[in-house]
This record gives sequence, C-alpha cells and structure tokens, in this order.
Amino acid sequence: GLPGTLGMKGRFEGVPEPKLVEIIRQGGKEAEYAAAKIYEDTHRQLQRSITQMGKDLPIEDIAQETYQRAFEALKDGEFRGDAKLSTYLHGIARNQAKDYLRRGRSEERRVGKEC
Repeated sequence: GLPGTLGMKGRFEGVPEPKLVEIIRQGGKEAEYAAAKIYEDTHRQLQRSITQMGKDLPIEDIAQETYQRAFEALKDGEFRGDAKLSTYLHGIARNQAKDYLRRGRSEERRVGKEC
C-alpha cells in the first residue's frame, strides 16, 4: 500500500506530473513510489474538497476509494492526461460523494418503508 512507500517520496521530488503518470503506467516498485508522491501532493486538497461536498461524508473512505480508482485507471491507460491529475481526482471524488449520498437516501427510504 501507499503508506509504506512514503519513505521514498523524495525520490520523485520535482518530477513533473506527466512523468509520474507514465511511471505508474509502467508498473512495478517505481510505480508505488510515484503513486505515493501523487498522494502526498494531492491528499490534503482532496480531503478539503470532499469536506466541502458534504459535512456528513466519510471523507477518508471517499479519498481512499478515489485514489484506488484513479491509480487503477492510470495503470489501465484510462486517464489520457487531457486534464491535470488533480482535476481527475476531484472528479472521481465528486462522483464517489454523489454515490454515497444517493446510497444514503435510498437506504433512508428503504428503512422508512419498514417502519
């Protein structure tokens, strides 16, 4: 996982985002270090964004799901690089938050019918 790779974060200091994306696409140990660097560079802002989407959201759960989906998309070549990676992450997080809120509402309706 990412937390164990944070000791190597300096290895990619100053490396441009497109190069980090390319390293992730190639896979292997270097990809973990590049992912850790992206995580380090974007995590705080992503958490703030999710917080602004709704105060009752499970912020860290959504953030982790966002990174998991984003890194899978990077490995699979689904992220084309048309936008900044941070923009891509925020889009995934926004969809995750919407899904969470939608699930919550449908759960409330279902529970309400049982009462």
